[in-house]
Amino acid sequence: MNTGKYFDNIAIVTDSLGMHREFEPNGVDQDNVWPVLLKKALQKHHVKTDLYCERAREMTSLPEIVASLSCNTAILVQIGIVDCVPRVISKKDKYIIQHLEPYLLKFLLDKLKCREEIYEMMTEEIVYTPRKQFLRAILDSIMIAQSKSINIFFIEILSHSKLTHALKNIKEYNLIINTVTNKFDNATIFSAPINESNENNVMHTDYYHLSTKGNHMMTNELYKFLSAKIKFQNSIQCCG
Repeated sequence: MNTGKYFDNIAIVTDSLGMHREFEPNGVDQDNVWPVLLKKALQKHHVKTDLYCERAREMTSLPEIVASLSCNTAILVQIGIVDCVPRVISKKDKYIIQHLEPYLLKFLLDKLKCREEIYEMMTEEIVYTPRKQFLRAILDSIMIAQSKSINIFFIEILSHSKLTHALKNIKEYNLIINTVTNKFDNATIFSAPINESNENNVMHTDYYHLSTKGNHMMTNELYKFLSAKIKFQNSIQCCG
């Protein structure tokens, strides 16, 4: 039995993990990314769904988005990988490098062409969003949402077992999300069954993004999850 509540609108906030990558090898086209698939599945229940997609979106952008939404909205949030993945350089260093003389920039980029070498240079402590700042952004978002009768459903940061350089950080940041959401009635973390999957055909070849199959699996799992949390005008059927 569905004991959820009615919402006037569902907002989907995502980074590149929810966007198409059709111009890349083994990419995913616009019609097969989970936000679009989920929006289509919800349309039969007359649920208004807005998409807030942006490449390289970070958790620090969420409070402002939540503040801009109307009351009685449910938000699905897939943000975090940009925040937590280990980096070779900080944002400040990146800014400095981008303003190097062209010949120096070319020299540096030539040195960083090998992905395996880049992974070896990464450190868990160099991230775009430090842990305390990440926690603060989640806390602020939930508290703003609470004042507007908004419920936030955080999708845990996805990972693949082959992302050995990033798994520790991903687990730590997921723990932050889980710890904060457990303190509020209007926030929940969605633990994706496909997380840490060893199936190569579920993830893109970069092991960060979902493949077409992975996007369809994510859509079905999210639809089941929402079916238990939200009351629809029509009966619930699994989307395919």
